[in-house]
Amino acid sequence: MKWYEVLYLNIYPIVLLVAAVVTVVFPLWSVCLWFLIVQAIVFLVLVRESFRLFGTYPQKVRMISLLLRRNRTVFHPASFVPYLDAPCSRSVVRVVLQRLDLSWRYADLLKLRKPFGDRIRESCRTQETKITFYGESENA
Repeated sequence: MKWYEVLYLNIYPIVLLVAAVVTVVFPLWSVCLWFLIVQAIVFLVLVRESFRLFGTYPQKVRMISLLLRRNRTVFHPASFVPYLDAPCSRSVVRVVLQRLDLSWRYADLLKLRKPFGDRIRESCRTQETKITFYGESENA
């Protein structure tokens, strides 16, 4: 794995980490002490998400090796479709296409991606609500 691929695969966690540092650099607590609490909460959320995304790096390497094995001899566009939903996975697709010297195919792959509204509808599950009325029993 080349250093620029590692940097490209981890660009989102790096941006979140920089945003967390920028959050605490500004001395808003000098305006009001309550801003210190807000800054601390925002900092902790951004750092937690950043480290969670840094932790997905081994999975990204595994996805890259899997896609390279599937597409080494013949290009199969359908094998990339599951990876086109999340921005982190799209960076994996770009790295694989660059290694296969097929970077020009990325625009064609984006046409295979489901529309955002369809993805939201599939992820939202319908819930069934039952209302039960408990009244006095007739025998009492």
